[in-house]
Amino acid sequence: MRILVPAAALCIVAALVILGGAAAARVTTSGDHHCRRNERNCNHNAAATTTAAATTTATVRAQKSGNKATTPTTLTGSITLVDKPFVCTAPVHLASVTVTIRNVSSDAVLLRNGCTGSIGKLTVVQYHGDGIKVGAATNLVIGGGSVRCYGHDSGKHQDGVQVLGGDDVTFIGLDVGCYSANNSQVWINNGNGSGPGGTPTRVVFRGGHFQGYFNHGQYGPGGAYGVAIIDSVGSGIVNATICPNAHPAHALFVAGSAKSPVTTGDKVVSSC
Repeated sequence: MRILVPAAALCIVAALVILGGAAAARVTTSGDHHCRRNERNCNHNAAATTTAAATTTATVRAQKSGNKATTPTTLTGSITLVDKPFVCTAPVHLASVTVTIRNVSSDAVLLRNGCTGSIGKLTVVQYHGDGIKVGAATNLVIGGGSVRCYGHDSGKHQDGVQVLGGDDVTFIGLDVGCYSANNSQVWINNGNGSGPGGTPTRVVFRGGHFQGYFNHGQYGPGGAYGVAIIDSVGSGIVNATICPNAHPAHALFVAGSAKSPVTTGDKVVSSC
């Protein structure tokens, strides 16, 4: 038996086929097709990821899923960088951080807003800028390490450790020999107007060794100050040794603007 299909129905089917083909063409030309391996200029509809080993910034931002945000991930392990600064703006629980700045104009380590947790050992070798710069880091413990400076850029105000802010930041047994510093081995002062910072509050160096000269003057003189405690609250050094620098009278300088400065058990020695 032959089934007769009305002409009107055939017209409708043909129209649907044409429209479907046009829609498929639009999908293909829009770049939303399934991506082949290693295909360039293809929309994978997936966010790029970065491993901790490949990044120079300890920043793990909260990733949003719809309207929910996850807790920032704590960066762990050890980091070694050459001619790249370490910038901490997120929680850390690092065994060690080692930074060498030889061929770029940069500070070596920047501890900024959001940086919290611990770094077991922090090692810096610097030829251009500051060794460590503390901004608005909070509840952070540095378990040890060293800073060495052998040169600075022309006109650079160089410190071994420049504290421009922070709240409850502790350095334990840090050995600072910023021989090329033209300001201080450790400089603690309000950093408003100087990048992320504020009034250093409870920023304390426990133990430690601060030396402006080395090897009978081969390196040095290491700045106008050994340790300078200026506009701050409850900040300073405890049981530390301060060696000679360019101006021995400024080995330990405490300004009148320092509120409750910490200077317990420190030794200012004539030679190291």
